[in-house]
Amino acid sequence: MASSSSPVIVPLQALRFAAALLVTLGHLRHGAGQLFPDFGGGPVNAHVYAAGVDVFFVISGFIIYNACHADFGRPGAAGRFLLRRLVRIAPLYWLFTALFVAATGLTSGRWPEASHLLGSLLFLPTLNAQQQPLPVYSLGWTLNFEMLFYALVTLALLLPRRIGPAALVLAVLALAGSGLVGAPQALPWRLWAQPIVLEFLFGLLIAHWRLQGGRVGARGALLLLGAGVAGVLLGSQMGEASPLWSGRSLWMGLPAALIVAACAGLRPAPDARAPGWRLAVLGGDASYALYLVHPFVIGAAERVGAQGQALGPLGFMALTLAATLGLALLAHRHLEQPLLRWLNARLLPRPAPPPTRIAFKGE
Repeated sequence: MASSSSPVIVPLQALRFAAALLVTLGHLRHGAGQLFPDFGGGPVNAHVYAAGVDVFFVISGFIIYNACHADFGRPGAAGRFLLRRLVRIAPLYWLFTALFVAATGLTSGRWPEASHLLGSLLFLPTLNAQQQPLPVYSLGWTLNFEMLFYALVTLALLLPRRIGPAALVLAVLALAGSGLVGAPQALPWRLWAQPIVLEFLFGLLIAHWRLQGGRVGARGALLLLGAGVAGVLLGSQMGEASPLWSGRSLWMGLPAALIVAACAGLRPAPDARAPGWRLAVLGGDASYALYLVHPFVIGAAERVGAQGQALGPLGFMALTLAATLGLALLAHRHLEQPLLRWLNARLLPRPAPPPTRIAFKGE
């Protein structure tokens, strides 16, 4: 976990929170539609909310390359990188998967097959009972892609600096290309060889641009942001909110990349201590907790929602969202942060990062 004294790209932290919030609102919109059949969902296409995942993937590529760009070929760097990422992602996901299994099993009597549960915990795409390539805790499909990217980065870090980054780029291109020309239908390749993996590459390229001194002023950032938002609204009309949609990296990933570039390259950088931006940074820190927590709160709200019909769909959404944000913040402060501190202290003794490294809170 990055030191509190590490520089923070504040707009990118705000974007992390916005992406998690967008996914949450999409699921909340769906829940309101289940309880209130007359609810149209508002003027925004349902697929727009899925763009939060595309933004997440681009941000991930950006963060990861900044975290390791100076480490290619360094002895032990690959193992340290993989361990850091596992500590950051896996324990909290495993915990929420266990909670989901327990809650589902005790309330419905449905328990996952052992092979499906094991594949889920190992971040390997496996088929569920409906023959869908989704983990037990279904939103973990995004983490399957994250871990795939981490594995590729780990292998690339074993290579000398002069060829490691290029090998990483080629590996991502090869995966995406194999999906476009007809990927094998067997799992896990059926899911891994999808063009959506290009979104990590977009983030990597933005990181390289920024490390080379690339910046945009406020006007340029607004233009990029506006183009990205318009692109998402247009792209949401072109396909479906599925990782198996071959056009997703084009219609949703490229607009997401424009939005990330606007936030990552903004100059002058906002002050993280300013009150408004401080809340944005806190939201970014808690974005992973929000992503994992929100299905539990929405599911519970749906179960008691029939008793709150007087609230209407918007009232139901507002109240559930407030509860979700509150619980996510509590989970971040009292579960995620203490767990990371404990694991980092025991598993990740490490030297100070090189001076050119850009660190992120919550990394």
